[in-house]
Formats: sequence, structure tokens, C-alpha cells
Amino acid sequence: METTKEEMVMLLRELQDLQMWLYSIDSVVKLDIYTSPQDEGYIYCIASCDKNISKANFFGGFSNDYSFKENKKELDSFVEHVTKLVYECKKSEPNQKTTGKARV
Repeated sequence: METTKEEMVMLLRELQDLQMWLYSIDSVVKLDIYTSPQDEGYIYCIASCDKNISKANFFGGFSNDYSFKENKKELDSFVEHVTKLVYECKKSEPNQKTTGKARV
């Protein structure tokens, strides 16, 4: 069974929510979402981290040729990978907060 147009819109909204979350936390992970008139029924997305230690990219693709269940499973996996990448990048950031006073 194919994914309907309405279901594809639901997937796109979830990706946009992920994109807005990344933006709202000022993450170094960026999410680009692509749709194309030539590829009607397809959504492509790339999550990338510009940190030197990661240089990670995750690609996601969603098609109306697959069932909604398959697309949703792919989306959940993609969100999980992106979330892990966000926290890996946060761990690698130098801690700029100081705790306590320096002893002299």
C-alpha cells in the first residue's frame, strides 16, 4: 500500500518540527529538507554536523511508493540518529562555564 498525500504531509511536518527543534536549541546540527516538483511524492533530507570531530551526515528519503508504516519507521530511525548526533556534538563542545573560584 502506498503512502497517501496526506500522510506524506504528516511526515514532512514531523521533519519540519525536528528542523525547528534544532534551530531553537541553537544546534550545530542542521537539517535540510528537499522536495521537488519532478519527484512528486518524495521527500529528501540531510542532517549534517559541521564539528570537526563528527563530520557526520545522515540522509533520509521518504516516498509515496512505500507504505506509511515503512516511511514512519524510516522517519523514527532518522530522528533517532539526528538526536544522537546533537548530543554527541554537545559533548564535544568545550565547557565554557567555570565552577567555583580559582585557588591562588
